[in-house]
Amino acid sequence: MERHELMRLLAGDDEASKGALAALADGADYVVWEAGTRLSDSHAGTFAIRLRSVRRKGAENLGWERAL
Repeated sequence: MERHELMRLLAGDDEASKGALAALADGADYVVWEAGTRLSDSHAGTFAIRLRSVRRKGAENLGWERAL
């Protein structure tokens, strides 16, 4: 995926989007993997566990909902 395409997809007003766009604009390396065959349901369980862990630790979760 071309850098400008990724930047267009990441455009948003939230802090996570702004940070990602700034890093890409500064020339950060990135990798975009092709979609696999894993079902979204199995991802949902993994991310639910991660969200509980983040909340338990009191860490910020910038852009969590948008990322999911």
